[in-house]
Amino acid sequence: MSEFCPRCTAPLETSRDADRLCEVCGWWGGQEEVLLAPPRDVENPALAAAQSLELYRDVCRKELVAEQVYDAGNYTEADLHKVHAACRHAARSIISMFVALWNRVMKRQLRRINGVVPWPADWTDRHYNALHEPCDTLIGPCSCGAWHEDEDWVQAMLIKHNAEIIDQ
Repeated sequence: MSEFCPRCTAPLETSRDADRLCEVCGWWGGQEEVLLAPPRDVENPALAAAQSLELYRDVCRKELVAEQVYDAGNYTEADLHKVHAACRHAARSIISMFVALWNRVMKRQLRRINGVVPWPADWTDRHYNALHEPCDTLIGPCSCGAWHEDEDWVQAMLIKHNAEIIDQ
């Protein structure tokens, strides 16, 4: 099982010894003081990546041990398949976490084409200006009859979706 530092939440090296040392912040304490799950309220992408890699390394170690026990004849094939499935699940979770971090850090670029920026198809939250039909452009002439350019709601939508408008 993976463990995390209660002070800085960095992954800890697990051992059979009851004492733990955090190589990041220098915390030293007993096994009963460590966190058994990474905290969810910490906003640190580098720490999240380190924790994910530590968890994956732990799963890979367990997979190796399971294969060795299976080769020795002390494990069933069904048990080995469960361990392989857990390893695949951990890999998919790490990939989705890295994609989410990437999307959070990198701004989405919306291109202005002939002075118009259409409403992105994957943005499900629509703005309604005056009609019952939603606006179909962020910048430019819209189906509502307005010309959206420097309106506050456009800037709010760009911030909400971590996007920016670029000229071609």
